[in-house]
Amino acid sequence: MSGRNTTRPEESDEFQEKESSVEDKPCTICPHQDMVARKVMVLLQYLLHKYNLKQLTTKENMLKLITKKYEDSQYEDDFPEIFRKASQKLEDAFAMEVREVNSSEPSYNLISKLKLLNNGRIRAGKGLPKTAFVMCVLGIILVRGNCASEEEIWQILKTKRIYPGKKHCIFGEPRKLMTHYLVKLKYLEYRQVAGSDPPRYEFLWGPKAYAETSKIKVLEYLAKTNQTTPSAISALYEEALKDDQGQTEARDEDDSDATDETSEDSSVKLPANSTVPVDP
Repeated sequence: MSGRNTTRPEESDEFQEKESSVEDKPCTICPHQDMVARKVMVLLQYLLHKYNLKQLTTKENMLKLITKKYEDSQYEDDFPEIFRKASQKLEDAFAMEVREVNSSEPSYNLISKLKLLNNGRIRAGKGLPKTAFVMCVLGIILVRGNCASEEEIWQILKTKRIYPGKKHCIFGEPRKLMTHYLVKLKYLEYRQVAGSDPPRYEFLWGPKAYAETSKIKVLEYLAKTNQTTPSAISALYEEALKDDQGQTEARDEDDSDATDETSEDSSVKLPANSTVPVDP
């Protein structure tokens, strides 16, 4: 039997710096700022690596990472800037927040905006998280009046350099991701436009999207990543707030009715899927 190591790169405990998939344009005029930009990408890769392993990281570990290969700690003073920029890129590209989870010994974890399977990846142990793509498409549907044609979605995605049929460095082949995987996972609903000939198709939010996020959260994500002022989406925000409140009240009523029904007859048990399903 061969002694070859078959461990996948995502499963290895050892972090190895590699070329980043996230677009970055380092400064070529100022060497120090150029190196800071490179350290930002290294820290981003490291945080993703720890996320894939379902491990926390500490400030001490991150400092060791960005100061390695140097005899002094010349980049330690730059750590707050490096950490802030890496966190922002993670939110923009992957829709994940870097959050402190242990105040006694500052530890950090990546928290996804959605509870997608396999840490946001389509296949376990392969590829990068697709959460940002899902949030982006949900946002397009939302600003288009809760229903967007396939043509409208691609028109907007193309402005972000995401093209149907062309493999993306983070999201893979986006057409298959959107029309197959996300529909199958029930984050999106894909249907033919009524009366269209030749057939045209449109997207709506699927039940998993309603279960795992809200219109307010999607709008906040879009505003932050697109650097939009709150006043620009105030009308949409107010409408989304009303819709989210209505859905919350409806769920509360369903839960109340279920409780009353159970108390009337203790022998009656609700089915496991009586409420909106959410991934554990």
